[in-house]
Amino acid sequence: KHAANKPVVELQAATAVVDGMAKIAAAVAKNDYQELPTAGEIRHFILSSGKPWVDYQALLEFSWSMGIPVLYMPEIPARKKMDAVAIKVSERPVIALTKRHKHASALLFSLAHELGHIACGHLDRNSLLIDEKINEDDVDNPQEREANSFAIELLNGRPDAAFYSHYRVSADVLADGAMRIARQNQVDPGHVALNYAKTMGRNGGNYYPVCFSALNLLYPDLTWPEQANRTFLKFVDEEKVSEDKFEMLCRMNNIEV
Repeated sequence: KHAANKPVVELQAATAVVDGMAKIAAAVAKNDYQELPTAGEIRHFILSSGKPWVDYQALLEFSWSMGIPVLYMPEIPARKKMDAVAIKVSERPVIALTKRHKHASALLFSLAHELGHIACGHLDRNSLLIDEKINEDDVDNPQEREANSFAIELLNGRPDAAFYSHYRVSADVLADGAMRIARQNQVDPGHVALNYAKTMGRNGGNYYPVCFSALNLLYPDLTWPEQANRTFLKFVDEEKVSEDKFEMLCRMNNIEV
């Protein structure tokens, strides 16, 4: 399945790498796969565990705990890459995020979107769904629309969240506002800033530069890759595959073992 309805041949090399890594990840995952509940139920589970909002790390840990490996492979050796892929290896879904981002909040919607594809039953056994570009405004493709609604509800508690202002704001004002909204509504502040840039951009203009500056203010310390790597190692059993295969999987995910 190909979400963007474009020639898949351009993505064959990247898809082959992702497919191979997904098969290894499915083999080494410790937890059995469990069917996903609704977006609201996932959100409630994460918030009730003491998290202030649904952030990337919380959703990453939840995915692995449900037996869904999540791979982050921005350095796939291919000329053309996709944003994300959801794959079903036998009965186990695997998510691969392949677009490079500095901040974890920029990966958050993609992860929630791919979980939406899985929860909504869009994946058949031994099939894959390539999201070449994840577009929150995609209304033409029913599956993309469904996955987007799932993601927005999971992250915001409602399926129609949109953040905006009546005038352009500076990065520090956006960062302060995003944090205020985050605390009031239990929403990841980085997601608020990114959602703001997307919402404001619908009327013309590029709001992403101020958004990325706000993300730098919100997250001055980039500790999330190390946290994500620890989560990966916590939920895998390297004894289940050959040493070469496990080393290859770790190398593709920038994990040192």
